[in-house]
Amino acid sequence: MTSIDDTTARDDAPDQLAEGSPTTPGPTGPSPTTPGPTGPTSTGPTATGPPGPRPGAVTFRMFASARAAAGTAEVHVAPGPTSHVVSALAAGLPPRFADVLASSSLLADGVRLDPISTAMIPGGTTVEVLPPFAGG
Repeated sequence: MTSIDDTTARDDAPDQLAEGSPTTPGPTGPSPTTPGPTGPTSTGPTATGPPGPRPGAVTFRMFASARAAAGTAEVHVAPGPTSHVVSALAAGLPPRFADVLASSSLLADGVRLDPISTAMIPGGTTVEVLPPFAGG
């Protein structure tokens, strides 16, 4: 799972590494492999706890080739106009994801979304990213 709407570690979080990390914190703080507030995305468990939905975020669930291109099953993005939310989603993932996204259907509560719409996507919404697939 990936989060784009905020950083993965807090200044007040204890210095600890993600489960399964090959290094440990030194006496002056965590090693460089510890997740921190240096980038827009994160995957897997972090120094602040296991992954999960962010309160108030829009959750994108990836399927089939969208999941493969994104490298994750879920992404969390700050709510806002559909076009901004979709742009934030694409900006935080590998470039090849944009190609898959361009041909995918986006469904929120069974309703197809127009990725260039200015309609608001509220926090707490789950959007399914469904790439084209054979037979459908």
